[in-house]
Amino acid sequence: MVPIEQQQALTRFYAALDGVTEDFVRAFDRARGEFMGAGLEWVEPFGVFTGVERVVQEMIVPHTQFAERLHFTAEHVFPTRGREVCAAGRSGGRLRNGVEFEGRFVHIWEFDGDRAVRMTAYNEEGVMEAAAAERGPMGDGDAHAQA
Repeated sequence: MVPIEQQQALTRFYAALDGVTEDFVRAFDRARGEFMGAGLEWVEPFGVFTGVERVVQEMIVPHTQFAERLHFTAEHVFPTRGREVCAAGRSGGRLRNGVEFEGRFVHIWEFDGDRAVRMTAYNEEGVMEAAAAERGPMGDGDAHAQA
């Protein structure tokens, strides 16, 4: 079973994922010291990123820069299958086109001792894409193209 300290660190990590790019980078920096292994494998439906620095630079920074604000709220964090912890909740924010969105996520974190070695993301499909395609209050559309 994953130690309670790592489960608590994971809960703190999600609590810090609220704001702009710099807030997310700070959350990752803190998590690196608390529970993320340097060679963390981050698995998303669109690709796999290996290493915390690569996750931050190639996934987190680009995905947070097209938004005015993003957040992840882990409503449930619990151990499962011995070496794994499940974090489930809601993510959302406001895109630069002014459109707000919210969807659900489940993240499965695999630990080796006190370090996370893999995170597999399951996100509600199409939520951000629909918000990016919608015209906001200012009439601009497609936030992805502006990023």
